[in-house]
Amino acid sequence: MPCTGTRSMVLVLVLCAAPLHAASDAEQEVPVSAALGIKAGAIPPVLLAPELVLHAPHVFLGTFGMATGDGVTLGAELGAEFSQAGQNTPYVLGTYFHFASNANATGGRESIDALTLTAGYEWIWKHVELQVGAGALFLVNDEVAPCTGWFCGFRPPPVLPTVEISLRYRFF
Repeated sequence: MPCTGTRSMVLVLVLCAAPLHAASDAEQEVPVSAALGIKAGAIPPVLLAPELVLHAPHVFLGTFGMATGDGVTLGAELGAEFSQAGQNTPYVLGTYFHFASNANATGGRESIDALTLTAGYEWIWKHVELQVGAGALFLVNDEVAPCTGWFCGFRPPPVLPTVEISLRYRFF
């Protein structure tokens, strides 16, 4: 993990433990909100990606993605929140993401499609959201380039444990 990714994860953990106050009922007038931030977790081949989330009562939709020198990762998410809009809440989340690499030196390409099912807790303040969860990652498609490196022949299992952390700024 690059140094900047480590710093981002430390920042998320510090904010999680910081004594912040939840937004009051008077500040929660809008039942629909939008937030922009960073999603961290097992998102091959990156560990961090920009994320945009729209919240409605008991439901949230999100999208995330990142282009790197190796290729592009795109994802979509649909979640359910169990508390009223604008309140701290447990959640369940289903996510789909796709990674497609650029051609490597041998002309090979890699493609990964995965689904995740996670559950966790989301802390919501006036302008900040912190979401922390864990669950399972299901590899739907894992096409690898021809064997050229150290891990020749290594195939990950079809189901893996996963964690996710999202830190977002709420616009409204």
